[in-house]
Amino acid sequence: GARAAAAAEVHEGRSFHAAVAFPNGRIELFHFDTQEAAEPAWRKTGVVHLPQHVAQAQREVVAVSTSKDHLLATADDGSTFRWKLLAGAPRRGQPIQDAPVKHQGREWQSACALPGGKILRLASTWRKAAARAGAAAAVANAPELLV
Repeated sequence: GARAAAAAEVHEGRSFHAAVAFPNGRIELFHFDTQEAAEPAWRKTGVVHLPQHVAQAQREVVAVSTSKDHLLATADDGSTFRWKLLAGAPRRGQPIQDAPVKHQGREWQSACALPGGKILRLASTWRKAAARAGAAAAVANAPELLV
């Protein structure tokens, strides 16, 4: 089923950025600065969407992560989309897309960008565990980290 994802980042203990992904591939970005106004409040800084070809394939965002200069969304097929940010708002242009090697049975959980620009992905796969003498083999959900 459809699910939503959210991420937040703190800058110097007084400024917060958040991203919330919705089931239709829309991701909204927000900013909260405790020293900006007499009554601090969350303010929307922008909206991005998964590219149209991805939305037409009915892909959903399973995770988002933010940093001071980019937003990274992970789709349910493991593809990632990275938008550049400026002061917490998305810059114009299409996101940089990165797709993993296809592997049947992998459930994509999250991703993050490494300093060199490569993507580190967290996935899980159901695997049959070794059976003990006299016991049936069990199935376990095994985590995987993939670069």
